[in-house]
Amino acid sequence: MFFLVPLTGLRAQSLWEIRVAPFSMGSANDYAPAFFEGGILFTSDRLGDVFKDYRMTSGGRTTNIYFVERKDSVHYGRPVKLKGINSFVNDGPMSYDFKDQTLYFTRNQLLDKKNRKQANPTGIYLVKYQNGQWGQVQPFAYNDPAYNTGHPAVSADGKMLFFASDKPGGSGMSDLYVCYRVGGKWSQPKNMGSRVNSAGRDLFPYYHPSGRLFFASDRPGTLGKLDIYFTAFVDGEWIDPVHLDVPFNSPADDYAYIIDTTMHAGLFSSSRRGNDNIFLFTSLLPEMKGCRPVEEPVNCFLFYETQSKGTDTIPILYKWDFGDGQSGYGHEVEHCYDAPGKYIARLSVVDKITKQARESVASYMVEVVEQQDPTITSPDSCVIGDTITLSGAETNIPGFQPQEYYWDLGNGNLDQGVEIKTVYHTPGIYMVRLLVRGLTTTGNTVDKCVYLEIAVYKGD
Repeated sequence: MFFLVPLTGLRAQSLWEIRVAPFSMGSANDYAPAFFEGGILFTSDRLGDVFKDYRMTSGGRTTNIYFVERKDSVHYGRPVKLKGINSFVNDGPMSYDFKDQTLYFTRNQLLDKKNRKQANPTGIYLVKYQNGQWGQVQPFAYNDPAYNTGHPAVSADGKMLFFASDKPGGSGMSDLYVCYRVGGKWSQPKNMGSRVNSAGRDLFPYYHPSGRLFFASDRPGTLGKLDIYFTAFVDGEWIDPVHLDVPFNSPADDYAYIIDTTMHAGLFSSSRRGNDNIFLFTSLLPEMKGCRPVEEPVNCFLFYETQSKGTDTIPILYKWDFGDGQSGYGHEVEHCYDAPGKYIARLSVVDKITKQARESVASYMVEVVEQQDPTITSPDSCVIGDTITLSGAETNIPGFQPQEYYWDLGNGNLDQGVEIKTVYHTPGIYMVRLLVRGLTTTGNTVDKCVYLEIAVYKGD
């Protein structure tokens, strides 16, 4: 089967923990998770009833849609077959429209007598979910018995529906398409174009509220088989797909990636253990609470005499003693202190002819405050696709010895190290957070967190 039979056959990122989902550890093929009310929906060919086990002509078991309750970030209930939806043919993958309370799912089309000699292609079907009950299943308007249509993915606002199809006229073996909701109906499917689609298989789309469209592809450049990519709609076009790094991709099939709104946890499917399983991933980034805006340490001051107007013809010179053993001359003088503390800056009038100080004009108390927070060195703005450098190397907090640097780049990407490089693929204002974990003079481990914003522009 094209769509519904599960697909078979660097550097480790320490900031992500990946493990097999507790509900997907058996010998069955489980894949294509989808967010649903109170839990997760997924597709599986697990044996649901020992007395009624439908099989395809190829010998494999048909797939059904299952629901598993999510109790917390790591604990789930026992999977149950979704009642009122599953049929005797393949059901799943699927996507749930929370706004419209409608489930879009893949199913084999039941052909009439005229078309029964050909294999049953897949189509998309939809059904309302209200008051805990499923309504009447309806076929998608653009199903066609001549080709496969499936893997629906509806946007969070319910305005876009993405799917995969091997309909004629595409770029490869299967392409991604999008429909737009217009007047309560779906527009004609639009191929997403050769910039997104490849000559191979492009499948399993998932549209995140951030604007990223994740999908799987076996195009050249993968680590082996199907790999996970994302694209985004920028300046009227979809950008070149970006390949996700390990540990999400591997030499096996990796696909059907979904991630929550925090972009710190999610699920995906992979055959890296032999069968197709669902994997959970969570960020190991330390919790970033109470982050303060980055503030440049104030240790440089401009000293000036407000009463100096009209004295250019008088043979006097203003001398500044800054209180740290340094001095300067002039109406306006800039001076930087090397260490925090309180300093008495004094202004004297010096006779230009005799070089003697005539009198002390004024004195000022200057306080240089110790740095209390980490420092981020980075550009304030950049252009899409530019590689930028961010550094915490200038962090110099008295009584605090930095040990580890953790970065949340505001776009779902995490990194670790005193200096990192990154690329932004979509325009916007991104909040970059840096957490520095270090030791105090008493040997205690302390976390200090700051943030700044970087503006990312489209460029020319």
